[in-house]
Amino acid sequence: MWRQLVERMQKTGAKIVWASTTPIPDDESKKQNAQSIIDRNEAAAQIMNKHGVATDNLFTLITPHLEEMQNPNDVHFNSAGYEFLGLQVGESIVKALK
Repeated sequence: MWRQLVERMQKTGAKIVWASTTPIPDDESKKQNAQSIIDRNEAAAQIMNKHGVATDNLFTLITPHLEEMQNPNDVHFNSAGYEFLGLQVGESIVKALK
């Protein structure tokens, strides 16, 4: 599926930036597994690299800041976390458009 999506988008001539998924906490009640995000990010990164798609590694960027920027036991971030991620996304887009 990923390969097909990337190939379709590249045919349009669009500039593509793939952003990795940010970390999630383990939570059995929500069927969330932190390792699943790592595995999916790795699989997607291999495909993006193969197709020359720029990567915005939000997972690696935010990981050292989870304690102060991610809501406790939640996949969502506080306002500082969203601002931090948003600035990075903006920088990645600007870089891709140059």
